[in-house]
Amino acid sequence: RFLVMGCQSSSAYKNDGREQGLCVIEVVRCQHLPNMDVGSLTDAYVKVRFVDTIDPNIHDSVKLKTGTQWNSLNPVYHSFLAFPIYPNDTDTLELKIVDEDVANKNDDIGKAELYFTHLSSRIGEEVTLDVKLKKGLRSEDGEKSTITIRLVKLERNIKPKKTRKEFFVIRHGESVWNESQEGKHIKGMISQYDHELTKLGIKQAQNFNERWNEVLENPHLDKNGDMKAFLSASAIFASPLTRATQTALLTCKGHPTLATDPLVLLRNLREVKNFGSFDTVGQYMGAEIEANVKEKLSRDVGEELAGALLQTEIDSYDAADSWWTPLQEKENKDQVDHRFTLLWAFLRYGTHADTAILVGHSHFFRHMMKEHMSPEFRKREPEWTLMLDKSKLDNGGCLRVVVEWDTTKGPMCHPVVHSAQLVFGSKLAGGVEGVSQQDRLDKEEGATATPTATTLASGV
Repeated sequence: RFLVMGCQSSSAYKNDGREQGLCVIEVVRCQHLPNMDVGSLTDAYVKVRFVDTIDPNIHDSVKLKTGTQWNSLNPVYHSFLAFPIYPNDTDTLELKIVDEDVANKNDDIGKAELYFTHLSSRIGEEVTLDVKLKKGLRSEDGEKSTITIRLVKLERNIKPKKTRKEFFVIRHGESVWNESQEGKHIKGMISQYDHELTKLGIKQAQNFNERWNEVLENPHLDKNGDMKAFLSASAIFASPLTRATQTALLTCKGHPTLATDPLVLLRNLREVKNFGSFDTVGQYMGAEIEANVKEKLSRDVGEELAGALLQTEIDSYDAADSWWTPLQEKENKDQVDHRFTLLWAFLRYGTHADTAILVGHSHFFRHMMKEHMSPEFRKREPEWTLMLDKSKLDNGGCLRVVVEWDTTKGPMCHPVVHSAQLVFGSKLAGGVEGVSQQDRLDKEEGATATPTATTLASGV
């Protein structure tokens, strides 16, 4: 079976003939793949497993796969796949490349293999392997098909422990799609893909920036340590959709991390794709994204006001080619869950940041809250967690989220959301100021009670 969620105890694999441990493989990219489709390019994903080359009694109980990279002959993945084992010296790492077909059976493209001992001596290095293509296939350009991987982590005897990370989750400002949807202007919704921020959306993002800078200038306002934690974020990630990347630059202007590190784009932070969602279909890839975002910001706020924004480097990372779901497709819950699995794995193994900023979208972040909140959090804050289940962040709003991974579960298992609080004057959609039980206790006697779930629902 292929584990796309991976949320099983590591002890479930103790009888597969391998020592328990942790082995994290990054599937970086493929190059020069054959074109498997008519009218478009290959939609490839990679299946990964360990196979013992000597002992047939040792089976491959753990199989993992990347997401599908649509419409590309040179797909970039940066997928982190974590196995709950310490591979044997007699193991071979097998990587199968498959073309996904929506209407028909998926097609095998080819595979690559490498003795694990040849990989374990090169931890942290990128290793490029030739792909043995299925008979009759050849690359479009005549070049040898290859796949590049990296051994990220290798450990024996993982001890039970819980690991926490903290994320400041920011929703983009109002977009042209949001504005047209609210005004029922169908032409404005379908006349383009990947809608940028409106003037109001730009102002919403700038307002958030002004609010956290006000707290920075007045430390007595930072009663919960939000400012200190926000400034400690050592990585800033954004969805490659234009409105989110613009919002990241505007909301995080002046953040110390952007003075030394780029804004990094993550394809798995993009919005959930529904039928007919023109706003979730991208137009730009790789360096084109940075050029488009900065051109639109210069146009809408002026080069002088844009200032430092135009100096910020944007790393397209895994948005180097077609990173979006095609217009005619709709993501189902399993697909969104798999995206979260890959995103959580990246945030766990692919970055050293213990605190990071994530800039993205309402439905995606609502899925995060609804599907990943811990039972303890729900019990501790029943009204507030119900609000987070049903609500969206307001445009330009921010949640401070603490998540926790448990090593006794599978290493690809998602974390649980331990806490989530609105910060820097943020609200839920509809202008609702969600207040947790703890926040209420901290407020002066006579403070307004938390709005009910019914009130919230009427405001979204």
